[in-house]
Amino acid sequence: TTTITTTVATTLSTTSTRATTQTSQATTGNGTAAKSAPSTTTATTTRTTTTRTTLTTTTTTLSTTTTTRAPTTTRTTPAATSAATTRASAGLTSTTTRTSATTTRPAAAVTTVTPLATTTTARPVTSTVTRLATTTQSASTAKAGAVITSTTTTTRATTTTRVTTTTKAPTPRLINFGGPVLRNIHAIPIFWNSQVQFRANLSQFYLDVAGSAYMNPLAQYNVLPGSSATGRTVAFPTTQLILDAAIRASIADLIRTGGVPAPHANIYYALHFPPGMGIVSPDGSSSCVNFCGYHSSFTFNTTRIAYGVIPDMGGPCARGCGRGSLFDNTVAVASHELIEAATDPLVGHATRFGPPLAWYDPIYGEVGDICSFQHRYASYNGRTYMVHKLWDNSKNTCV
Repeated sequence: TTTITTTVATTLSTTSTRATTQTSQATTGNGTAAKSAPSTTTATTTRTTTTRTTLTTTTTTLSTTTTTRAPTTTRTTPAATSAATTRASAGLTSTTTRTSATTTRPAAAVTTVTPLATTTTARPVTSTVTRLATTTQSASTAKAGAVITSTTTTTRATTTTRVTTTTKAPTPRLINFGGPVLRNIHAIPIFWNSQVQFRANLSQFYLDVAGSAYMNPLAQYNVLPGSSATGRTVAFPTTQLILDAAIRASIADLIRTGGVPAPHANIYYALHFPPGMGIVSPDGSSSCVNFCGYHSSFTFNTTRIAYGVIPDMGGPCARGCGRGSLFDNTVAVASHELIEAATDPLVGHATRFGPPLAWYDPIYGEVGDICSFQHRYASYNGRTYMVHKLWDNSKNTCV
């Protein structure tokens, strides 16, 4: 808001000239009466009026970049990361930060995608400019025996209004594309090996939260509070780097050997990894550089498996994956993937805006992505956790 104060001085000058003829009583040398020369009397009256004009100009500029993205394997992205990523053939991945209106589709997907229509709302912004215009009027009035000349100078302010148009980003809206959900999610926490931090606390977190009131807002997406098994520690080696394909193979091996419960319609396998272990997601992006966690899906013996990947939040992840303690940040990412796996479990199988994609916003992503890096502290079963907020369609806000 810019306030301009303009002082306009208006001067009204009236000059009256009166010409009168007086007859002299003196005589000339030859004795004849003579008329004296006319005398002129000038009266000037100056009146000054000062007007203060206060002009307030309000200019509102709203700049919005609208991005329409394809359904993807969702992941929680580090706060400092803004680079868009390319979708991999193994599945689709969504980033929390959007920077591009174009999405490269996976090789297995259709090569041409028509994004869902988005709406932009025009909001006029008015700016006012005042200019000063000066006019001068002169008038002469003749009266008997006198001539009166008056000059009036008037200053007027003229106002010009300009209207500019800005665009407002569309309100997020999760759309049901017809895919299945995990109506009563049953979480299976899996700790990659004994080096994973906070194993006991994380196991308790899933037990406390999966069936709690935290899940209640998901009822509008056909998801109810679920349950969790006690976390189990397996004995896979700590490596410097692991690819998503190897993670899927490890899950399949655990299922095959009975190391974890067999999959069913509501199971979600949540894998937690030890410090120093880098992870490459299905689209080729790197943990703690491009994402803080992700969930996806794959097929094992005709059964579609929903799983999540949560790296250790220390090391590189500590710089961009949360503002709480190491445990708080781990729980925030774990809760993010939990609610998204429940509402869109088969995102890894999706190749278009349609089944098996479930609840998804083509611009902003999934139920947690819309509220990226928004957390709150809440107590469940007498224990307090920093959980990730989720998008509530009915309230048009993050809760």
